[in-house]
Amino acid sequence: MLNHTACIHRCRNNLTPRIPFTPNRSLEQFGFNIYRDVYEAAAARSKEKDIYTYGLVNYWPMREGHGTVAADMRHTHDFIVDDTWVLNNVNYAARLDDGQGMQADITTANTDTGDSYAVELWAHVEKGTSERATVFETAGSEVNRLGLYLSSQNDWILRYGQKEQVVAGHEDFPNLPTWNHVALNVVRGQTASFYLNGQRTAVIAEADVPPLQGGRLTMGKDMGPSSSIDEVRIWHATLSESRLLSNMYNCIDTSEVSSRGLVAYYPFEKRGTVYGVETMVPTLDGLSAGDSPSPSPMTPLGSYEMTQATPPLKNAPVESRLVVRPVASERKIVLQPMEGSGITARDLEGTTLNVTVDKISDMHGNQSLPIRWQVYCQR
Repeated sequence: MLNHTACIHRCRNNLTPRIPFTPNRSLEQFGFNIYRDVYEAAAARSKEKDIYTYGLVNYWPMREGHGTVAADMRHTHDFIVDDTWVLNNVNYAARLDDGQGMQADITTANTDTGDSYAVELWAHVEKGTSERATVFETAGSEVNRLGLYLSSQNDWILRYGQKEQVVAGHEDFPNLPTWNHVALNVVRGQTASFYLNGQRTAVIAEADVPPLQGGRLTMGKDMGPSSSIDEVRIWHATLSESRLLSNMYNCIDTSEVSSRGLVAYYPFEKRGTVYGVETMVPTLDGLSAGDSPSPSPMTPLGSYEMTQATPPLKNAPVESRLVVRPVASERKIVLQPMEGSGITARDLEGTTLNVTVDKISDMHGNQSLPIRWQVYCQR
């Protein structure tokens, strides 16, 4: 007997989708192959399930936050859903109302010839009176100028040095979503790649792409009213495609290992307090990874407003310290939660562990530099 129960629930990552066959309701879905008392089921409907729950045969926690698939934790039946997720977290973007845009000071993010780098951001572009809207553009010389533009025909045009190229045409992408993620990843000795919404659409000879130079990065110029930008990131690092795109839908914790090489970061929100409650508050401040100097705040060039109409971004996770007993051998490290810490192996399922090993002495008394791993605990 299948006792299929639907309930309103706020899941671990605070994500709530709208399922097309249940309009105007916010649901997680789960199914059992055992009889359940209706009162017991009602009492447990607001509790998050895991795969060890007795009798649970299917479970859709609805944590994705974007896309058209809601995955089943049992890996047997995935839902096809409308891409109308609502993220129950606080996020901000900069809405540009008069086409003047914003500027970021990138003097600390300049690269030299031969240095790899990447520029990425989210943009909501409304058409204005200009034939081209500037998504981003450096203020270097004509030889070293770098810019991305969206034409009135919805062609994404990349200018690099004195060359131009349509890196994503309107014929290939006729139906652009409201928000678009764009990224230019320049890997010296390999290629320069342009990505639109996680898809690589153009490959360019990296030798033709100039270094990132100039004092300012201009964004949003000549965009129509109500255009917005969000989550601006500049990397001074050699990034693989998987690393570049892995945090496309996530804000970044600049203290994490995944942020190494991030030299300028404008998320447009930071942790703060409102009426005594800890939450996210709007900001134009710039951040950088680790102990690197933070860039200057973003400078508005015209009228703007901080808005919560944003791309589907999840807030950066908050880390909790885990007390463990490490046992190291020649080829492996075993980490065992300490008794009395209140953490069991089951509690770690579905979480990401950041493991740092530092100051390990060798036989000569030399101490190691810190090494950090990220481990996702699936089961």
